[in-house]
Amino acid sequence: MKKVILLCCLSPLLYAYYTVAQQDTLQRKPAKIQDAELKTPIVIHTIKIENQSFWLDGKLIPKTSLPLSLQTLPQGYSLSIRISGADQFKFCVLNNVYLYANKKITEISLYSTPTKEQILTSYYQDLKKQDPETFERLSQEAALEKKSQEIAIAYNSTPDKQQKEELENELRTILDELFEIKTKNTEREILRLQGSVEELRKKLTDRRKNKEAIIQKRISILIHKEIEAEW
Repeated sequence: MKKVILLCCLSPLLYAYYTVAQQDTLQRKPAKIQDAELKTPIVIHTIKIENQSFWLDGKLIPKTSLPLSLQTLPQGYSLSIRISGADQFKFCVLNNVYLYANKKITEISLYSTPTKEQILTSYYQDLKKQDPETFERLSQEAALEKKSQEIAIAYNSTPDKQQKEELENELRTILDELFEIKTKNTEREILRLQGSVEELRKKLTDRRKNKEAIIQKRISILIHKEIEAEW
C-alpha cells in the first residue's frame, strides 16, 4: 500500500521531468563532443522533419529559407537525424543532397562540374583572405591589362601620328609596369603553392598516423546512421 501511494505521488513529478526533457531535446543547441582519439571537438547538429516542417538544432526554419525541394516534401514524410560538422555540413533527404553553409541551406549536385568562372571566383575569394598582398597585385595586374587594351584601341582609332607616338610611349610604360607585377605575382604564387604542398603533405602524414581512430570514428557514424561532413 505504501508503495502504491509513493508511486502516485511521484508520477506527476516523473511526468513533469519527462515533458521538460522532451522540450529540451527539441530545442537544444548544437552539441560539442571532444574526440578522445583525435583531440578535436566534434559539433553534433540535429535535423528533424515532421508535418512538412523543418527543424535545425531545435529551431524551426521558415519555408521561404529552404530550397524548393524541402518546401514540397511529401505529406506524412518524417525524418530525424544527427550530423557531425562545424560551420558547414552536408545531409541527404529523399536522395537529394543539401549543404548547410553560411547559415543557409542549399541543394547541391554531387555530379555537377563547376564552371571556369565559379572556379576563378572561389580562387580569388580564398586568395583575398589568405594572401591580401598577392590579391592586390593581381587586381593591379588586371587593371593594367585593361588599360593597355584601351590604349591599343585608341592608338588604332586615331589617324594623328603625334598622338599615336604618345599613345605608344604610354603603352610601353604600362607594359613595363605590368611585366614587373606579373613576375612578382608568379614568384609569390610559386611560394604560396609550395607552402600548400607542404601543408597537404603534413595532413596526409597525420591522417596515416590516425588511421585506426579515423576508421573507428567512421564505423561509429555509420552504425548510428549519422552523416559526416567529410570522409
